Amino acid sequence: MTDSKVMPEEERKMLIAKLSEIDRAANYAETLEEEQIDAYDTTIKRLRAFTDAEFAKKLEKEMLRL
Repeated sequence: MTDSKVMPEEERKMLIAKLSEIDRAANYAETLEEEQIDAYDTTIKRLRAFTDAEFAKKLEKEMLRL
């Protein structure tokens, strides 16, 4: 997923460079199919929890209360 909401531009460029190393003829800079994610509240929370342990603990407590 190369959506700018979840992948920084520099990381996207690194991905395309790595793919190009595998198959230069594919011209991934021009042909890579990219999609936008739907920014559902749950999706955003899960992505944040993946990188923020404190937020993950808080989210887990909230979910246990449900």
